[in-house]
Amino acid sequence: MSRSASNEYSAVILTIGPRLVSVGKAGDSLSQSIQFRDSCNTIEVDDNKELPGFLELDDFSLSPEQQDVLFHNSITNSSDYDKLSIIYTEDKSKWCPINIPNGLGERSEAILHKVLIELIIERTDISPRDMKVFLIDNGFSALVKFQIFNILLNKLKFRAVILQPESVLSIIASNKDSGLVVDIGWNSAKFSPVIDVRDLTVNNKYEYSRQWNGVTLHYLMLLRLIELNDDIVNEMLLSRQDLFDIIENFIMTCVFVRPIDGESSFADSSRFEILEDVFIPNKLRYEVVESMFFGENSIIQPIKSIIKETNIDNRVTLLRNVVVTGDVPNIKGFKFRLSQELKKTFDDKVTTRISLGPWVGCSLYVSSILSQLDKSQWKRFEITRDSMKSLQGVQGYRLSGLPDYQSMKFLR
Repeated sequence: MSRSASNEYSAVILTIGPRLVSVGKAGDSLSQSIQFRDSCNTIEVDDNKELPGFLELDDFSLSPEQQDVLFHNSITNSSDYDKLSIIYTEDKSKWCPINIPNGLGERSEAILHKVLIELIIERTDISPRDMKVFLIDNGFSALVKFQIFNILLNKLKFRAVILQPESVLSIIASNKDSGLVVDIGWNSAKFSPVIDVRDLTVNNKYEYSRQWNGVTLHYLMLLRLIELNDDIVNEMLLSRQDLFDIIENFIMTCVFVRPIDGESSFADSSRFEILEDVFIPNKLRYEVVESMFFGENSIIQPIKSIIKETNIDNRVTLLRNVVVTGDVPNIKGFKFRLSQELKKTFDDKVTTRISLGPWVGCSLYVSSILSQLDKSQWKRFEITRDSMKSLQGVQGYRLSGLPDYQSMKFLR
C-alpha cells in the first residue's frame, strides 16, 4: 500500500487458517504462504490418542474421566476406530487448531509464533516496525484475538492491527456489497448473511465444526478405506507415511459430486486405482462426499434457516448473491450440485457467484478505498500496544474492550 499525505502508513494483509498462513502487502494480487505442517515438526506434539470430532465422542456433559472411558471403550470395541485413532493422532501436526473458545494452547501459540517469524521476517521484505496489519478475522474467539495481537504487536513489533471480517471481504471480492457467504473450509462450515457490507451473523450462530468441513471429509473417507478390510489397501496404502497427502490429493482430484438424479458412468462394482496396484471401490469417489453434504443432513438446512430468519426485504438479495468459498467446494461438481439444490429449494431464485477470496477482497479494499480516507475515519479501529495495555488487568484481558469493526464503514 502506498503512502499518502493523509494517512502515512504501509499495510500488510494477514490471514491465519488451520493449515495455512498467508501474508502480503496491500495492493498486491498474490500473497506468500506457509503451511503449519512445515513448522510443526520441530515443536513437541501431544501424543494422546484422539478420534475425529464427527464421531461425537467428546461429550462435554461428561466428566473428563467419563470421556476417557467412552473413548477407550470405542477403540477397544472397534478395531476400525482404533486404526483411525492412531492415524488421526499422528496427523495432528499437519494443522494448528486456531478457532478455540478458550484460547490457543501453549503448543499452538508457539507454532503460530514460529510460523509468523518464518513467513514475515525470513521470507519477505516486510519490516513490521514500519507497518500495520490488516488481520482477516475468520471467527476467532476474543481470547485467540488477544493472543494473536500479542504476537503481532509485542513480539513482532507491528505498529497496529486492524481486524477485517472474512465474510464481508469475500463479498467484496465477488464485486457485490450483499450476499450469502457459504464458506466450507478445513475446520468448519460457516454461513454468513451480509447486507450492505455488514455481516448480520450473531455469535457465529451458523458455524459448524463437525458436520461439513474438510477434516470430517478427510477422516470419513479414511474410515471408509479402513472398513474395506482389504489386505492390499492396508499394506500398500494405509501404512504409508504420506497417507495424509494421498487422501487429500484423492479428494481434490479424483472425488466428484454428481448432479441431482445424475448417474455415474461406471458400474457400482467397478474399481478405481488410487495407487499403483491398489484398487478401491469406484463409488467411494462420490458416495462419501454426496452423503455428507447433500444427504439426509444436507448443508441446505442452515441456508433455509438463515433465509427464514432474514428480513423479508433482504431475502431475494441473499439468494441472488450466494458466494461459495473454501477448499471443499473446489471438488469437481460440488458448486453445480449446490446450485441445483438451492434452486430446487427456493424455486429457481438463486444465483451462485464466484469470489476471488477474502485475501484479495481485503487487498482491494485497503488499497483502493481505505487508503483514500482520512485517518480519522479508521484510526479508532486500530489495536496498538498502548490499547492492549489498557485492556489488560490482573485477571487477564478485558475481552469486551475490542473495537467493533462491524460498525466500520466499508465504503464501496
